[in-house]
Amino acid sequence: MRKALIILIVPLLISTYSGFSQNDSTKNVADSLSSAPSGDTMLVKPSFINDTMLVKPSFLNTTIDKVISLFEWQRGGTTVTTFPSFGYDPASAFAFGILQTITLPRRDTSIYQRKTSIINYLSYSTNNWINVRSTLSLFTCGGWAINTRLQFQQSPDKFYGIGQTTRNRNPQKYEIKHLQVYGNFAHSFFVDEVFAGLTYDISYAAINNVQSNEHVLPENELPEQKNNLLIGIGPYIAFDSRDNIHFPTRGQFITAGLSLYPKYNEHSYGFYNYMIDARTYIPILKKQVLAVHVFAGASEGTMPFYKLYQLGGSERMRGISNKYMYIDKYVYFTQAELRRHLFGRFSMVVFGGIGNTHSHLHDISGKAMKYVYGVGGRFQTNKHEKIHLRIDYARARYGDTSLYLTISEAF
Repeated sequence: MRKALIILIVPLLISTYSGFSQNDSTKNVADSLSSAPSGDTMLVKPSFINDTMLVKPSFLNTTIDKVISLFEWQRGGTTVTTFPSFGYDPASAFAFGILQTITLPRRDTSIYQRKTSIINYLSYSTNNWINVRSTLSLFTCGGWAINTRLQFQQSPDKFYGIGQTTRNRNPQKYEIKHLQVYGNFAHSFFVDEVFAGLTYDISYAAINNVQSNEHVLPENELPEQKNNLLIGIGPYIAFDSRDNIHFPTRGQFITAGLSLYPKYNEHSYGFYNYMIDARTYIPILKKQVLAVHVFAGASEGTMPFYKLYQLGGSERMRGISNKYMYIDKYVYFTQAELRRHLFGRFSMVVFGGIGNTHSHLHDISGKAMKYVYGVGGRFQTNKHEKIHLRIDYARARYGDTSLYLTISEAF
């Protein structure tokens, strides 16, 4: 914990001190002095800090840019960046692999001029997780928006039960192989911000090596899997006025969708789910952005546990260490994040959230609410598209803590 705080606080000190030591910040200092109350006002550099103790941000930025350029390939309007990657997640533990970002020339003719990007990731973790994924965000000159992700994951994991109100400390272990392609494709209508189309999900999952545990209550045992293959499709609408799809500083992104998973026979799954997801980004002063995310979802029918709505993971309610810790048919949560640019490629954030899951609509109440809070750092791997490497430390109710090191923003 102390190391994480030191890593996050040191860049902030450098950023603050650089405002008084760099020539291009003289005007800002003068403005702050002129707006201060009348009287003797003086900015004094602490005596224990000297010029040799801090690295000048301008020198640091130049050095980092030169190092990053070694991993970049550019031709025309295409940029390909390939890094060795290092990550951490409470479930997978330390992961090592390759991260690649590809940005293509703009073909979007709307006022937002959105770029097409591809993010590829391959990793293996110390908990024997294999994770391969490729994420495409494509915007065409004809008004089409296509977002899709292809992912394969092989991992040992834990089943905590369905409908847990508190943290289950005796989960059941199992292994899963999961191949999935999902996303949406939509076309803009009337204005550049409104899209309508279809959402889809095709997945194949195989669960094996389920371990018995005498401490697991009967109601928390892993249910027997029915069919491995699931195919879902349904309508999708969106409103998107973000100024950047990877790191927005203003605008809104609101989506709603319904997915139908038909039942093949009496022994197969059959269910549907619907959701609304609203995100807004508000610039505050010059270097800060307040990001707010509200989500609500519901599902009906018979479905596998890994298709139930979840709290936890690296994107939803960070701090809950496993995304399957709280799962059920109904979910709602809200989370907010204050993002501040420090200098060069570095930023930091503070965040918090609150939410819950329920089995039935009439069960929704304020009891046993889950809350999270944390702090994080950001490093910009791609300046043009603002794709960030992020590290987040978070805490949750019932003594849960999490550390995440991954790519792209949580929302």
